[in-house]
Amino acid sequence: MSRFSRKETEIAPEEAPLLINAADLDSRVASSHSASSSTASMTTTTSKKVVGLTGLASMMVLFAVAGFKSGNDGFDVIHKAESSASKSTSKQQRENGRIATTTSGGRANKQSLGEIPLTAQSYDAIRDMVMKDEEKSKSKKRGSTSSSSSSSAYASDPLLTLLSKDGADAKSFPSLVPQFDENDFAFADGSWKHRPAKEHNGKFTMCLAGGKDSWDGTYTGNLNTLYEPGLCIGEVREELSADCDVRLFNQGAFLWTADYKTEHAEGEDPHFLPPKKDHSKQVDFYYAHESADHYGYELKDPKSLKNMQYIAAFHPTKTGLWYPFGPSISALLTDYELWKLPKEARVPAIAWWAKDCAEDRSAILKHIATRFPVMSMGGCEHNMDALNDPGRDGNHMEQDLIKSQFMFYFALENGVQCPNYMTEKLWDSLTRGSIPIYVGWDGIEDYIPSKESVIDLRDFNSVDELAAKLEQYTTDEKLYQKAHEWRTKNPKTWPEGFRNLVRHVSSDLKAGMCNTLRQGLPGKGHAKDQESETCDHNPTVLGEPAQRITNNYRQAAIKSWQEFLSRDCNEDECAWYKLSALAAANR
Repeated sequence: MSRFSRKETEIAPEEAPLLINAADLDSRVASSHSASSSTASMTTTTSKKVVGLTGLASMMVLFAVAGFKSGNDGFDVIHKAESSASKSTSKQQRENGRIATTTSGGRANKQSLGEIPLTAQSYDAIRDMVMKDEEKSKSKKRGSTSSSSSSSAYASDPLLTLLSKDGADAKSFPSLVPQFDENDFAFADGSWKHRPAKEHNGKFTMCLAGGKDSWDGTYTGNLNTLYEPGLCIGEVREELSADCDVRLFNQGAFLWTADYKTEHAEGEDPHFLPPKKDHSKQVDFYYAHESADHYGYELKDPKSLKNMQYIAAFHPTKTGLWYPFGPSISALLTDYELWKLPKEARVPAIAWWAKDCAEDRSAILKHIATRFPVMSMGGCEHNMDALNDPGRDGNHMEQDLIKSQFMFYFALENGVQCPNYMTEKLWDSLTRGSIPIYVGWDGIEDYIPSKESVIDLRDFNSVDELAAKLEQYTTDEKLYQKAHEWRTKNPKTWPEGFRNLVRHVSSDLKAGMCNTLRQGLPGKGHAKDQESETCDHNPTVLGEPAQRITNNYRQAAIKSWQEFLSRDCNEDECAWYKLSALAAANR
């Protein structure tokens, strides 16, 4: 059967849904802080609480509407020292990445060099958060005790503090195109590798093959910047036409909606075949988010590669354009309230919410579930319902509100261990404060905030050793804080690769495209891409080959999380859980 014959997984929950009640978050978090001091001496068991996030949900969803929209009133320069003299800039200025800074005399001086411009979403999130931060700080100084601000426990987000000092360029998060100058990217002249048609006056007309709806923007926060003119792109169209200077194809359309495929027999893989170019100067880009050794087979198919002029993928250096998953500046800022939930406010269990039931990672999860509580809310190994499930295409903040209630999150990649392949599962866990349980690319340490922030299954000799360590996180405050320490530090101390990543997914995607149109590439690089795409489906995890775990647990059912967790009060009165002794696994 072809890999494209997809079938829906039947969901048959065997357990009752997790109780998510509607109590106010502030009072729950406050009581959690109080409870933490009284339970510090507990060892094998720790009282935990399933947090009712209705209050936070209302606040965060409302903020998402206000903070994520692209305002028409421009962006105020962030630097606090200049805040009183700064002037709003137009949307076009913001898109071009050149924010006018004002001197003490009120005159605007245009910066000549800086960084690739951030998305409007990132600018707006920073601006709105700075304003909220200043209000909370003022409330704290006044000694306000209003329930809306919780000022007595308020502390500024270190990331926001740094960004407010950085100014509009967010220079602490450097891009891979240093010394950015908008003039170099604005108009294509004779020095460019590729040039638009003469009648387009130095600006490229870009066409989205399949239109906007064919692109999956679920986990790509800056994808919308491809839909807007700016930099070297003068016009964006949602269909191919003869006068397109640039044609954009995306992997999702090819894989899932059968766009631009060759005819093929059942059980055979088709090849990528774009329409014939209308003229030789047209430039094609292929945007891919899947691993070549998993779903994205066309990235190592010679016939398909031959038809791809420039590839945008998750490789930082091996493809023409870096098109990764990762945490954006706006996600880090808006998830901070979730990240701050204390240990006592999180369920001592591993959450999983997946649609793709790759048997190797499912088997590893079922293996872990024999020794530690696992709550799987998606279509794979489903053993618990999530109330108010927004679905994959639903509001991202609503998803994180549910997932943030869990201390750990199962973040294994589809292909287990693939070169350069890092997806949203890992960073979404980190931004909301759930500790990710991970197996992936060896080079991941360059792109995460700290080694201690991730639990790597390759570091454990057995599932029992892992379970003991996870239980230690629930009882050892210092160990738990060590995993979260990165978010309390000055972000300048974060690894440069991680800061590059944050910058890239917070910036205008057209910058990389314009850079490629300007400079071209030394070579297509297809051979290197193909060679580097072999995934290791059988790494040693938990002390044994992953394939052995798959063979042992392929037909097994996932163990009930209720064998490990119990309430320590009446179910009708509260939703507290405690982690039972690990001996429960052997009952």
